[in-house]
Amino acid sequence: MTCFIVTIFLWGCNKPLVKEHEFIDQTWRKFDTVEFKIPSTSKNKPYHIKLCIKYFDSFPTSDLPLMVTMQSPSGEERFFTKRIWLKSLDGKPKGVQADGHYALEEIVWYEYEFKEKGEYRLIIESDHPNYQIDGIISMSIEVIPGAIAPPKPEPGNFKRL
Repeated sequence: MTCFIVTIFLWGCNKPLVKEHEFIDQTWRKFDTVEFKIPSTSKNKPYHIKLCIKYFDSFPTSDLPLMVTMQSPSGEERFFTKRIWLKSLDGKPKGVQADGHYALEEIVWYEYEFKEKGEYRLIIESDHPNYQIDGIISMSIEVIPGAIAPPKPEPGNFKRL
């Protein structure tokens, strides 16, 4: 019985954390931020943060520029800009089509380590030139435990100087 309980506990700990934000009227206004709170146990393990964007074919541009900030429980901030390409160069939507919309998943942060115990805040801001962006349904994150295997050295990986 003890082994069964331990197995269930360990299986539950490895499940990815998923959080979702739905946009009102399928519109993201310029200065509205999307915030996800991520609890941490400070195990110093690497995690990938995957972003899923659900949008309509009528999204006005091919890309969605974002400003992504991770704030630790102590207030330390790490940020970067990221451009998500929702459509290909010929204007066709990327991602999986379902129920009249598209869903595109992309890892925005590889091997992030939650070093402090407490609650982290992932803050995403639109850096789109339009004041408001119509045609975006929701945005969600998935925090996945795991590490990326380093690439294998192969002939041709290194260029001569």
